[in-house]
Amino acid sequence: MDFDSLTKEERYSALTEIADLYYNQGRTQIEIADHFGISRFKVAKLIQDARNEHVVDININYQNERNSSIEQELKAAYSLGAAVVVNTEYSSYIDSMNKIGASGADYLRQVLTPGSVVGVTWGKSIHVVLSHLKQIPHNHVAAVQLTGFLQMPSTAYESRHLVRTVTAAYFGTPYFLNMPLYVNSPDLRQQMMTEPDILQTM
Repeated sequence: MDFDSLTKEERYSALTEIADLYYNQGRTQIEIADHFGISRFKVAKLIQDARNEHVVDININYQNERNSSIEQELKAAYSLGAAVVVNTEYSSYIDSMNKIGASGADYLRQVLTPGSVVGVTWGKSIHVVLSHLKQIPHNHVAAVQLTGFLQMPSTAYESRHLVRTVTAAYFGTPYFLNMPLYVNSPDLRQQMMTEPDILQTM
């Protein structure tokens, strides 16, 4: 068969047949080459073409979403009560962030019981986790802003917004740290730490 002279439809049909022989029927490249009267190297190229042109899509179903061995190492190294490590080696950036967010939110769902207090910082990873939280009306928790305000490229990543995200999901109480993350004067810092609103949060 002269693959170079095939029409688009004929080529797609031929690639489908080759892919079926190779992936579904377990034929070797040499057997396929003999069947079509072409070289084994041509078969290897056509099999790769079938993947590149999405005639064949390969999905790898990894067994574990989490890496338990690294979790144990982290717990031992830093005396942690728990650690969650998500396998993202073969995931795109977006899929990786979604996996991290879903795993983090699932962990929070397990540990945040009524009356719990959760500290919230800032950043994209925290935002991804909290954006996966589902509303639980009867699980009142307190969310405390752990750092002063830092302006971020997106307001969605700022600590005050993230505190509100937690309390909206858990119908809880927010505690804001109404001060900047950095101040130049130690005296100003000390003075701010005596403010009643900040003392309540601390």
